[in-house]
Parts: sequence; structure tokens; C-alpha cells
Amino acid sequence: MTCTYQRSGTHWSCITPGVYCPAAAHNRYGYAKVTNRRYKCSQYPNGQWRWKRV
Repeated sequence: MTCTYQRSGTHWSCITPGVYCPAAAHNRYGYAKVTNRRYKCSQYPNGQWRWKRV
């Protein structure tokens, strides 16, 4: 089963942890494509938004 990086209601599917996340995903949750663990699109101190483990 292939997964596609996409918005699914209030969360995102198939994200890659640590990479930049889109503006639409800011402060939303996503699930990793390999581990299916939950991540949040969080802003780092340097101003970048990335998928961060919660």
C-alpha cells in the first residue's frame, strides 16, 4: 500500500519527520509514512516550521 502526503480532515497523512511542513499544516498533526507515529508541525526558534515528534 502506497501512502500519499495529503491533508485528511484535520491531520496530514504520510509525512516525513523533520522536513518542512506547509503553512496549511502549522500547529496540526501528521502521521509518519514509515512508523505511523504522530508528529506536529511546529515552529522552531529559527522560524522554520518542521514536523516534530510529539
